[in-house]
Amino acid sequence: MTRMTSPRGAVPACAPRRPGTAITALTAALLATLSVPLVAAEIATSAQFAWSENAGWLNLKATGGDAQIYSDHLEGYAWHENLGWIRLGTHTGGGPHTYGNSTATNYGVNRDSLTGALSGYAWSENAGWINFGPTDGGVTAKVETGDLDGYAWSENVGWVRFAPYATIGQVCGSGIDYTPESWHMLALPCLPSGETVAGTFGDGSLTDLPTSGYSVANTGWALFKRTVTSTPSRYDMLPGTEALVPGAGYWFKSYIQPWNDRLEVTGTPTPVAEGQGCTSPNGCVAVPVQTVPGQNRYNLVGNPFPYPIDWAKVRVRVGGSSGAIYTPSQAAGLGDDAANPPVLSNQIWLWNGNSYDTYADATPGMEGQLRYFTSFWVNVLPGAHNQTVELLIPARLDLDLSQTQTFDSTHLAGSDSGRGSSWFHALLDWLLPTAAADPGGRWAVGEVLPGRGPEERPLRGWARQPALGPAPSARNPDFDLLVTEGIWTQSLEPKDARHAAHRQARFEGREWFVRLKVDEPATGFKDHNNVLGQLLTALDGPDQHDLIELPPYAAPWLTLVFPRPAWGARAGDYASDFRAAQRLGPRGRVLPGLPAGDWPFEIRADRPGGQVVLRWEGDAAVLGRSRLIDHRTRQIINPTAKQFATNGYPVTLTTGSHAFTWRFLGGVLPAR
Repeated sequence: MTRMTSPRGAVPACAPRRPGTAITALTAALLATLSVPLVAAEIATSAQFAWSENAGWLNLKATGGDAQIYSDHLEGYAWHENLGWIRLGTHTGGGPHTYGNSTATNYGVNRDSLTGALSGYAWSENAGWINFGPTDGGVTAKVETGDLDGYAWSENVGWVRFAPYATIGQVCGSGIDYTPESWHMLALPCLPSGETVAGTFGDGSLTDLPTSGYSVANTGWALFKRTVTSTPSRYDMLPGTEALVPGAGYWFKSYIQPWNDRLEVTGTPTPVAEGQGCTSPNGCVAVPVQTVPGQNRYNLVGNPFPYPIDWAKVRVRVGGSSGAIYTPSQAAGLGDDAANPPVLSNQIWLWNGNSYDTYADATPGMEGQLRYFTSFWVNVLPGAHNQTVELLIPARLDLDLSQTQTFDSTHLAGSDSGRGSSWFHALLDWLLPTAAADPGGRWAVGEVLPGRGPEERPLRGWARQPALGPAPSARNPDFDLLVTEGIWTQSLEPKDARHAAHRQARFEGREWFVRLKVDEPATGFKDHNNVLGQLLTALDGPDQHDLIELPPYAAPWLTLVFPRPAWGARAGDYASDFRAAQRLGPRGRVLPGLPAGDWPFEIRADRPGGQVVLRWEGDAAVLGRSRLIDHRTRQIINPTAKQFATNGYPVTLTTGSHAFTWRFLGGVLPAR
């Protein structure tokens, strides 16, 4: 499915204001009340969950929510794992009703009784307005079955997908689309009934790739694992007879189209176990990770479940079954009660087909999930050597996946199991693209060498990875007060209180962020994982919220980065750049308003001449006080100008990179 662009504006013009604030303009027309039967349907179990890639799972059948589909409207509440209660409308009691969506007391989700199309707005205290009939999206609801399908839009968390792709009734999920000749970071979402590589993806499986084509150069398919305990670490092709297990990460590539254009597996639920540090009563999968003396190693780890998992809910256990438990940030040496020495970066990286997306557990706008059927990189630091370090990946709270069986996961850490057959290097030369200079002389195309990983030699033109110690962090008394309020007045856990504190600071105009997105319409390539902004807990130089951008794994590629060559030991390319959110006077006194600042960034690609589109998302007040500077054309544009806000800013990549600066003019932002 083609990825959709966001609706016009961060807040649709017809959205009512936040409850409790004055209405300055009424732009939504009142619809005539229809005479419809007094019919209601509970949300179907098959449509119980909706998914937002930026915020996680939404439960439409939460206990006490009483969400109902009527012929002409929706009622009740949905529960979101990160955002809390979401109200579907102000009306209660059923009967014919149409929400006006013109005031803070008459908002809600309407339904077209003929087509089932939804429109109007739901409200979340934490996420703001959720539009069920956005431009380029839309949701339909069936009274007969209680099913919902489509996309809604949230001003703060982006697209919300109804009818999730990992169907709850399927043990292994419904599989994923696959395009031949592309790399995919693969993970097993269940214990495969086929057991081996050939049995799981070869002849007679749901994917039904020809077993005879496995490892055949130029025309076949192959699966690789990462061996991290060798020096240097390397990729090893799996024998067709090797067993596949959930929790392990693999690289997959095929020149053959799979059956039904999808990668699918059958099997039994991934075995889980309760243990110290697991954040789910339904158990966790413990995945060991490793490094070598004095060095970091990027381990390839798999999501073992048929649904996404919030990275912030994963725990790092050090010292075995009774060892110390850390959040990802604590494992990276950040915050109170942090690991000493640090054992693991709090970032993860996932290949999207043309660039890496990176996420962290505590950076606004960059929180993310372990994706379904997908593996990810995690950077294991030198402090983990000679220690038992495990990722505890939790089963979802709403499913009963507890199992009595166990399985041996000692090999998941990428231990050395032999170099493999003699033709291995030739096959990697086929699978991994060779280097070729681009006309601009600055770039190399896909210079990813056999046996080398993210921790080793980078692409030409890319910075070497920054220093690996704990990133600098800032403490702010105003932010600490918001966190304390969350803990004491809302009974939140400290990490949830920090998340809520950042959200509250944005509502009050004391923090902000803007997401930059680049798309290449001709190929479908995209990079939407880039954020800049100001936080109370950020520094003007490198800090814990500045996330490292990995060079692309293979050509062709398209990416957007924040190059920071002047950051000393932490010089490199970044996916996010946050700055301090306070203006200080000459004596250190805090001044009103937010400081002005410039954020240089680049769009990079391996194929000069491509046509791409740069877009942005953010609060309207922030965009209004920003400017985009094109270094090549010297054009300065207003991001709120209609032609750019609607269609984005078109760019022709005449060389391998195109430089810009995002300028924030500073000043006082209004509270929402």
